[in-house]
Amino acid sequence: MIRHMVQRSLPFVLLAGLMSCKGDPTDSLRNGVDQLLADPSQIILDSASTQSVIVSALDEQGNQVSAKFSATATGGVSVVFDTTYNRVYDTEGNLKPQNPATHVRYIVSGNAVGNASVTVNAGGKSVTIPVRVPPASLPATISNGTPNAGDTITIALPAPATFNFTAGDTSTIGVTIGGNACRIVSVTAGNSTVGCVPLPGSTGRPSLRGVLPGVGGIGAITVLT
Repeated sequence: MIRHMVQRSLPFVLLAGLMSCKGDPTDSLRNGVDQLLADPSQIILDSASTQSVIVSALDEQGNQVSAKFSATATGGVSVVFDTTYNRVYDTEGNLKPQNPATHVRYIVSGNAVGNASVTVNAGGKSVTIPVRVPPASLPATISNGTPNAGDTITIALPAPATFNFTAGDTSTIGVTIGGNACRIVSVTAGNSTVGCVPLPGSTGRPSLRGVLPGVGGIGAITVLT
């Protein structure tokens, strides 16, 4: 009889033990912020334009955890906290942004051409987001504005611009004269100057089309010739 009572009481004891466990069972595994994750992880934007970036705080298991965020910018960009993102109602019924929060959004603005960065801090961790603001156009230096057929002309870009083209296929640089292709015959080691030979019947000032140069190897830029 006693043995049966003990057996019947075991489920109750186990249930009571489980009910006594309060809170998230993974709490003991969480040790605050382990890393910050930025999306996107790098930004390319035009001068006077903006780009938003979401930053999340993660623990060692990859779960989002709440933390107080702050951000700073260097170079020709500025950063502001987006107060319209992830808002919640406070005790008085007003919609307000969260910070501390598990994730926040910042707005990055391009103010000047060049390389810059935004650094976000939370929970003793930080993440740096590279930002590049390329120029809208670049002046090219041309050795001969009215070349004859068979002449080799050179087109040089100002530093730090370089020509972007498919490796082993310099034709994608796209130099034309009077609508006709100018055959690429040389490219400098730094990819900042190309030499080409106009085809017979080509007249007019050289121009660039197709794949145009980039600053730091990224981005398409109009070349003024």
